[in-house]
Amino acid sequence: MNPDLWLNNKFKGEFFSGRFDHLKAVVSQLGLNNQKSKVVTIAGTNGKGQTARVLSEYLLQNDYSYALWTSPHLEKVNERFVINGEDISDARLIK
Repeated sequence: MNPDLWLNNKFKGEFFSGRFDHLKAVVSQLGLNNQKSKVVTIAGTNGKGQTARVLSEYLLQNDYSYALWTSPHLEKVNERFVINGEDISDARLIK
């Protein structure tokens, strides 16, 4: 099963519940809840995608490890999750 079908089957599309329990679990499982991890939130009306891409390119060029999460996706849900310049694989995303 690909991630787009999984997302639709499991959640019947996207929704925002206002709760972050699932996000806290993911952060913990990925080991991102330590003092060395930094989180950058890009907010506003316009330019968020471009700002995120420019920042991620800077991090990549300067040997930083990063994960980028954007929304929405255009073709596949995988394109929302970029790890060090590469879209996440179907298997890793579903896991």
